[in-house]
Amino acid sequence: GERASRSKGSRLTTKQAGNRREKMVSITLQEFADDVVAPEYKQPLKTVEDACKANGWPVADSPVCCGKPVEIRSLIGPYYAECTVCGLFIRDVSGPNFSGTGSVWFIDHDKVDTDTEARWIAGRLPAGSVG
Repeated sequence: GERASRSKGSRLTTKQAGNRREKMVSITLQEFADDVVAPEYKQPLKTVEDACKANGWPVADSPVCCGKPVEIRSLIGPYYAECTVCGLFIRDVSGPNFSGTGSVWFIDHDKVDTDTEARWIAGRLPAGSVG
């Protein structure tokens, strides 16, 4: 049989396309997050339920924080939610990323293994940047 090797959390996979075999190396979503998330927000990834619980939010379609509905941003599914009063937030690190110029980029699923429910971080925005 074929052997797959692992080093530093990376995974070597083999895709079959007819008779042709193509090798791809993918990193885990946690490795991706550790590389791109700001240092103050680096943490083990969580499920959306655990991210909500980390912020003290009820696990609901429309959680409430500080007496107001949490603002939820969605593009092909929710990817970010924030309390506009206190700055608590959750973010799907595999979701879309927007630049200051209005462009958007998506994670390359051939390079990053996104097959996990643990895709979320939880945190609080610094004072003065809320809302």
